[in-house]
Amino acid sequence: MKKIVLLAISLMLVLGLWPLPPADAASEPVVQVKLKNYLGSPKSVTLKATGRYSTDLNHIKLEPNHPYQLKAENGRLALYDGSKRLGTAAALSVAPDVNGSVLSINNRPYPGSFNFVVENGSVVRPTNLVNIEDYLKGVVPSEMPNYWPLEALKAQAVAARTYVLGYIGTTIDDTINYQVYGGYNEYANTKKAVESTAGQVLKYNGQLISAVFSASNGGMTESNTNAWGTAPLPYLPAKPDPYDPKQTWSFTIHKRQIDLAKKDLVKPELWWNGTKETDAELTANIKNWMKSNGYKDKEIKITGIPVFSLYQKTSGKRVTRGDITVEFLIKDQRDKNGKLIPQKLAFQNVPASRIRAMVGLSVMPSYYVTSIDRTSSDRFVVHGAGYGHGVGMSQWGAHNMAEAGKSYKDILKFYYEGTALVKAYDPDPSNGTGPGAKPPAKDTKPPVIRDVGARLDAKANKVTLSFTISENAAVTVYVKDKSGKILRYLLNNASKKAGKQTAVWDVAKVNNERYTFGIIAVDPGKNRASVLSSYTLNKPKPAPKLKSGTVNATRLNVRSAPSTQAKIIGVLKKKQRVSIYRKTGSWYEIKFGAKKGYVSAKYVSNVK
Repeated sequence: MKKIVLLAISLMLVLGLWPLPPADAASEPVVQVKLKNYLGSPKSVTLKATGRYSTDLNHIKLEPNHPYQLKAENGRLALYDGSKRLGTAAALSVAPDVNGSVLSINNRPYPGSFNFVVENGSVVRPTNLVNIEDYLKGVVPSEMPNYWPLEALKAQAVAARTYVLGYIGTTIDDTINYQVYGGYNEYANTKKAVESTAGQVLKYNGQLISAVFSASNGGMTESNTNAWGTAPLPYLPAKPDPYDPKQTWSFTIHKRQIDLAKKDLVKPELWWNGTKETDAELTANIKNWMKSNGYKDKEIKITGIPVFSLYQKTSGKRVTRGDITVEFLIKDQRDKNGKLIPQKLAFQNVPASRIRAMVGLSVMPSYYVTSIDRTSSDRFVVHGAGYGHGVGMSQWGAHNMAEAGKSYKDILKFYYEGTALVKAYDPDPSNGTGPGAKPPAKDTKPPVIRDVGARLDAKANKVTLSFTISENAAVTVYVKDKSGKILRYLLNNASKKAGKQTAVWDVAKVNNERYTFGIIAVDPGKNRASVLSSYTLNKPKPAPKLKSGTVNATRLNVRSAPSTQAKIIGVLKKKQRVSIYRKTGSWYEIKFGAKKGYVSAKYVSNVK
């Protein structure tokens, strides 16, 4: 899931000398990219080209602007023109006859040539062979918004180029496992960023660097050694970052997720389906983790999380170890009396990565945990900062440096100390999407955001913001206070499908006043839409906390007023527990059904 500026994949480097040394290599490399991210695992694909393409299947040509179907049939590829099958092959190569042509696969255009194979017996899988500069024009806007400052985009371009140059000769894919590659586009800003840094990469002691980055480091970069246990790299230290906006996050874990006191464990069918855990997203993540770790196909209810802790911080202030205990029920596991068996999963001093995997990366966006509030007896509130691993360049930090007038060289120099900016090759002047290319029709219509509303769950102290988007988009949602200060990002460049969306805001420690929700949606064409929606938080005052006591008389009259002359409205029995509002003279005012009543204080003990 990309965060407001991307997930974490690997890129970024640092600056050096200018003018650049001469290129190390004469020709522009070709990248081999397996297309998976946007394509999925289709059994057939539609091909449509802007120019003529040659194939190695019976000398067949793909004609311009004409759709073809490529299908997986009986472990082989079958090429169709309408209902007519043109031929079959174990593999298919497709290349443009004229530079500048692009081939759309399921309506997404790509430059370069292609090799198609059948994967896992039934999936049509293309590999795109594309010049590195064209590849970068499809990477940079996928990893950083096209409308960001040009100098930040240049830094991203240099980092992406450095990263992929280390994979020449091997096959990568188009997902966050490497770099997100979106195919052909002509976005002016990112195109300029790639072309103005053509061939430039970062090196340290003559070697390509590990150009990693994350969306936000929370104000403190992490070292590669702390993050991954690899040998220390001098250009990836842990250090304060004054440019990162220090984006914060928090989440709440309630110790009791389901109150079992009133649940019949012999007859769970009476309540199981209608009972939800208090922290729905977090417990859903834990259950998914459990199902992948020994509890496959089990129907689980999380009843409590009584232990949660994160500790042992690195020099980059990230937690590395932790404790968690999960109490749960499994619907089909009962004792000899037919009663559900309460179970427990306890981890002590385990890697923080295991705990983060359990609670979910979206719930805990980084290991930079600033505090855990344990002041409340019924919950833990975890506070942190940053999004991603925090190693190398902060994309939001690069954004802020560029906004402040820093150049891409300044950005790279800060985040990758001691590296040199060199030219590794000269771009191919006959690049496949150079002059003469016929660009596909561009999507210029921004997404529509509508049906915005907010609802307070006073019991859970959470506000659920709901809205609808008209198309798939990267969505950011934030909350501002009445002074205009952004308090929290509820979604951060999260990939969302068209339709109704929700974002949850924990308001346990938020005052009643007027706030503003901001919603930003950026579609695959980088068209941007935004709306603001005001919201007045009006949490009800908490009910007074009642004390309780035990009746020590055999029979205790409950009266309508604090007097032995007052009307008797009920009777309590010995050892009965009673809820107490307050003491009035020698009487307790108590809760009596839906009413209030009074009892003599001397007949109630163990009050607490």
